[in-house]
Amino acid sequence: MKKIAFNIFHNNNELALQKPNSDFLELSSYWYMEFGKFASEIKNSDGNSIFSVTKKFQFWKWKMCYFISNSKGEKLLLQSKNKKNTVFEMELDGNFYTIKEHYQYKKSVFKNGEKIAAFDEKDTENTHKILLLVQDLIDLQFIFLMHSCLFIGKNDFKTSSLSTQKELEKNLDPWF
Repeated sequence: MKKIAFNIFHNNNELALQKPNSDFLELSSYWYMEFGKFASEIKNSDGNSIFSVTKKFQFWKWKMCYFISNSKGEKLLLQSKNKKNTVFEMELDGNFYTIKEHYQYKKSVFKNGEKIAAFDEKDTENTHKILLLVQDLIDLQFIFLMHSCLFIGKNDFKTSSLSTQKELEKNLDPWF
């Protein structure tokens, strides 16, 4: 199956999703500090907010959690599945979405165990651009949402907070 390519531009506390060679903004997100907590808004191409996110660290479980509400008022939870905070999972309408951080600044998104998207952040420090490949446009909003959550609070272009890249998850099916 042919994969669909997108570019994500990272500028301080903002992400913007566009198709290559296009000025049309598909999705955007920005994050900010609110009452001592990090929060984020994800907007569609019309500028309407489709998701609101609050980032919290659950100290007693040693896990990062992202509390998400959509424009319909439904509540979602993107939660770390390991203590290294390299694998996150979210349930939505009976489907399980998982995002994993990989070695060499790559990320993968899975839906019910099947890979649906891949991110390449290798040259982000130089180009401020992240490459995204997706299988299908149906899940694009959730893929961008999950990726945006992992960027909340990061103003520099280093995507992983671990001391070494080798602590990240193995990429068994690289797309790049």
